[in-house]
Amino acid sequence: MRRPKKISVTKLLIVISVLSFMMTSCSRNSANLFVGVWTIEDIAYKGKDIGEKISLNALVFKENHEVLVPGIVGELLNKKDRQGKWNIDEEVFLNLTSNNQYINGRAKYCFENSEDEELLKVVIETEELYMEAFKLFSKNGTYGRLPCINSVQSK
Repeated sequence: MRRPKKISVTKLLIVISVLSFMMTSCSRNSANLFVGVWTIEDIAYKGKDIGEKISLNALVFKENHEVLVPGIVGELLNKKDRQGKWNIDEEVFLNLTSNNQYINGRAKYCFENSEDEELLKVVIETEELYMEAFKLFSKNGTYGRLPCINSVQSK
């Protein structure tokens, strides 16, 4: 009868360290990619296009984890009401907290190099929201390997 192989504590610690490093570097890479001004190309809520319901079709992610979200026509039009917070959590999901009922909650995301626009593209999805946005002042191919959380793909 064969004896099971023993795993040394050192090898186990090395594996745990490598996995931890990979998760934190992915989180940092994602956070760095989000920082900047994004123009919203497509946005749907509960399967319905809401592009006409938002004013200023842009998202501004700041390094201090503040985010400026679009206003809602007839409502959230002043800048104070459009400010929110964002972060990448330990499971590498995007968390958005804002007064905008559409752009709020825990989201999956996928960065892509856009062929048509020649800009960095992100797809952001929650259970109710689907959004495609392009990063202004970005250029395809300059970001290396792009993170994709939960395999969100363009529609």
